[in-house]
Amino acid sequence: MELLRVEALHRCFVSGGETVEVLRGIDFSIPRGSLTMLKGRSGSGKTTLLNLLGALDRPTSGRIRFDGRDVTALPDRETDAQSIATNEQRFARNIKNVVATDA
Repeated sequence: MELLRVEALHRCFVSGGETVEVLRGIDFSIPRGSLTMLKGRSGSGKTTLLNLLGALDRPTSGRIRFDGRDVTALPDRETDAQSIATNEQRFARNIKNVVATDA
């Protein structure tokens, strides 16, 4: 059973009047109970992805489903880390299994 599913995830920022596409169509899933490592070069989007997975930021497009729930469709008041950790303790327990490292 999946704990986390990411579908067609995109995140863009505007810098100096130009749009910078940091994440382009990311798709993956993480099974419940697994240990997952996120690896990549500096500037490759690891922190951006983790901010999206932790509901600290919103994607430009795409979906993030945590335990079957579409986190990207939740109202802002329900997506801050405090609300998720308070209302769904399993989020805080399971997201710790995602580790980011530089390549």
